[in-house]
Amino acid sequence: MTTSPIKPIRLSQQLDKLAAQLILAMLCGLLLVSSSFAQVKRTEQRPTPEAATMEKPPDPNETVTPSPQDSQVVDGDIIFTSPGAFGYARDIRLSDNFGGLRFYGADSLTTSPAGAAVQFFGNNANFPGQLYLDSGADNSAALIFRTAQTGGTISERMRVTANGQVGIGTTDTASGTLRVVNNGTLDGVIGVTDSLVGYAVWGIDNSSVGTDSVGVRGESSSGIGVEGQSLDGLAGRFIGDVSVSGTLTKGGGSFKIDHPLDPANRYLSHSFVESPDMMNIYNGNITTDAKGRAVVTMPDYFTALNRDFRYQLTVIGQFAQAVVFSEIKGNRFVIKTNKPSVKVSWQVTGVRQDAYAEAYRIQVEEEKQGVERGAYIHPELFNQPATKRIAGVRSPTSRKTTPTAAARRTVTKR
Repeated sequence: MTTSPIKPIRLSQQLDKLAAQLILAMLCGLLLVSSSFAQVKRTEQRPTPEAATMEKPPDPNETVTPSPQDSQVVDGDIIFTSPGAFGYARDIRLSDNFGGLRFYGADSLTTSPAGAAVQFFGNNANFPGQLYLDSGADNSAALIFRTAQTGGTISERMRVTANGQVGIGTTDTASGTLRVVNNGTLDGVIGVTDSLVGYAVWGIDNSSVGTDSVGVRGESSSGIGVEGQSLDGLAGRFIGDVSVSGTLTKGGGSFKIDHPLDPANRYLSHSFVESPDMMNIYNGNITTDAKGRAVVTMPDYFTALNRDFRYQLTVIGQFAQAVVFSEIKGNRFVIKTNKPSVKVSWQVTGVRQDAYAEAYRIQVEEEKQGVERGAYIHPELFNQPATKRIAGVRSPTSRKTTPTAAARRTVTKR
């Protein structure tokens, strides 16, 4: 039996192989530790919210373009730690500068902001805590104020146009600097003053040319254009001429002037002459001729304006008889006396028959309607309390009390 010789194994080869495996394992471990350490360093370098507020804020003139998904939720204060643009302001704004909120701490502001802006002023001597709402100088935009009732739809309530016109309750500002529209039962404008010499509402017309400019105008399609009321003073006072194109209804009337005999210390008043008819009065004096005849010529519009003529004749200076010998015809009538050269005082009345008079005859007697029944124009004259006053149905018991809108609509219409 033949035996193969045993080949000897070199110890150095085994040691080399083991060393290579150990080196490979150490390299893998080092790579793993290095990766973990880098991750920890990145976590440590990420700023906390507290540290972020202490950082210097960005330049306000720097354009920042965030992604559409970016948003910021802040539970606390936003504090600007440096003066910001121009040394006195900080903005919360759009990246294109076309809108935002500016906070001021000094005495000036941007007079022509590019877009919409709300500008808060700091408390200083020149501008103490003022708020500016700017619509922008580049687009002639309006300031619009909107509100919504509970469960309702948000709606525009007021706007200020680029040229300074204001509309409240309307978007139509073309007819005036301030236009207030009420489509409900509330009042459009209420002016109240407690001053002894002040005015609740004061309208001034400074126009020096033309007669169509108006200081205060009241207009109504079916109600009352202007209403004045006073418990113990004047409901209205006009210093100057007054023109009324419709019918003037009153409890009485008179003229009141400085007394001719003592103008510095006394007044003189005379009452109007009243009639159930819309009557015109004409009078004069005339002397008959040698035959006892006189012709009185009336204005050329007399018969066009009047009808239902009535005559009064009175002789003056002697006993004589006078008659209307011929009634009005061709705007003339003839007087006849039984003596020659008699002075006669004459008076003729006529009832108006012009277009306005025919359309708007005075109703002499009428029934009171609605809330006016049982009430009085002057309750004190019939021993009735002031609450029975027709005007008092909608009148306050105090100058400082505003009557309700519903009560104000109970007005006598003639």
